[in-house]
Amino acid sequence: MAKSNPGSFRDRFRPGSPEEKFAKKVIKRLTEARPTHKWEFDEESFALKLVEPQEPQETMPQLLFLEGLYQEYSNAAESEKATFVDKAVQLTEPVEMPETFEEAAPHLLVSAMPLFNVVLVGLQMQYMSSQRGTLNADTQEELPFLPCSVLTNHLGLIFVVDKPQGKLYVDRDTVKKWGVPINTIFEKAVENLAGLTTTGGFNGLSREEGGPCCLYQSVLNDSYEGARLIFPQIFQELPVKGEMVLAVPNNDILLITGSEEEDGLTLIVEAFEKAQAMPHPLPPIAMVVRDGQLQDFLPPETSPHHNFFKRMAVVYYNTIYAEQKKLLDESTQGMPDAPFVALYQALEKTEGDYAVSSVTTWSQSVKTLLPLTEQIALVTGEGEAQKIEGFAPFIKVAQIAGSRLVPTADYPPRFYTEGALSEAEIKELVGSNS
Repeated sequence: MAKSNPGSFRDRFRPGSPEEKFAKKVIKRLTEARPTHKWEFDEESFALKLVEPQEPQETMPQLLFLEGLYQEYSNAAESEKATFVDKAVQLTEPVEMPETFEEAAPHLLVSAMPLFNVVLVGLQMQYMSSQRGTLNADTQEELPFLPCSVLTNHLGLIFVVDKPQGKLYVDRDTVKKWGVPINTIFEKAVENLAGLTTTGGFNGLSREEGGPCCLYQSVLNDSYEGARLIFPQIFQELPVKGEMVLAVPNNDILLITGSEEEDGLTLIVEAFEKAQAMPHPLPPIAMVVRDGQLQDFLPPETSPHHNFFKRMAVVYYNTIYAEQKKLLDESTQGMPDAPFVALYQALEKTEGDYAVSSVTTWSQSVKTLLPLTEQIALVTGEGEAQKIEGFAPFIKVAQIAGSRLVPTADYPPRFYTEGALSEAEIKELVGSNS
């Protein structure tokens, strides 16, 4: 198999890069607007961090993520580019978080966010607190920095206060200040979203003008379409061929088709590909309704769409696992017993029959944090005597390893290796995969 390395989209940074130049322009504009505020560019998250001042009476954005703004800036005509630099000033306007739940209640909503982004924001804020010396025992609480309800394998629902002057994320400290149960906040936010959804509906779309309907799209397009997956009653009666397949390329787009609707699946692939090049994409992984639950959707290998859907998922995992590995490596640096954080590798075969897959490496002599991949390379020996004995499907390795593979609380998922496989077990695994 030939190896591809889609890599992390953060790998593009280098001194003098267009992204770095854009960040410097934004910092200059923010400094002109608010001379007392100091921002620093963080390459790892492609964000600006507010260094000072810290004003408890206002809710100042502590992080200004530049990805979406940069995409808009890059796509704009030269005469309009300055507009998107100025937009950073608007995005960082102090917006007061309501002091009480009662004040916030009319503006509360739930919004879909990639689970990895929820994890990343929490780690970034925890890191900033540690740098300022304000990290305390609260960071060890069960409630994460951004309280989140898991919606699918890859999406979470967070709380936002949506006011005319902007949206605010409801964080852990705000929940504590309001002093109401998290379920009360969730129920009110869902109730408000339901109120916004009553005027909605779906348009039927065809792949070609005048062709048969093959796809349905929600008409609301209001930045809350991803969260509407919690309301199956709005789409469950739509007539589709096969199982119901749902896709949310971003929070403005909710698409529905059937698993046997080839043109509909083609349009979903195209929508995901377009969204990945636009600001604020959601994970490019479609879902299917099975037994009343949302599960990841992958067309069967016999489908002409199988490789398209699989490749989108593998490339996405490649990106977020690379980000996660960097964070885990940094957080365990210098620890004598820190496990090795194994790499998630995307593999692509373009010669002959196309194929895409993923692999990681388990060295039997090293305690390892393994990503969830399709295949595992089983390695024995140490140093120059290391040898790849062969490859085996992750699911078969997990069955034989049993309690020696311990799932962690990480997202994307990882497994901690407790002990090694025996020589006989490795031979059995490698032999069954040949």
